[in-house]
Amino acid sequence: MTASNHAHVTRGRAERRLGHACALGSADPLGLWNTAVRTSLTATSSDHWELTQGGC
Repeated sequence: MTASNHAHVTRGRAERRLGHACALGSADPLGLWNTAVRTSLTATSSDHWELTQGGC
């Protein structure tokens, strides 16, 4: 799933921590929490997301 970090947080795939986004479950750092930064996440199990290197 590729989207902005803001969208990941809004849709429950990540959470905001001090202005940054972290993937839910794995706590992988995604970068700044905004609409300009785009990252890819992979669901490895229910409520567990991991950063996908290289995107999809």
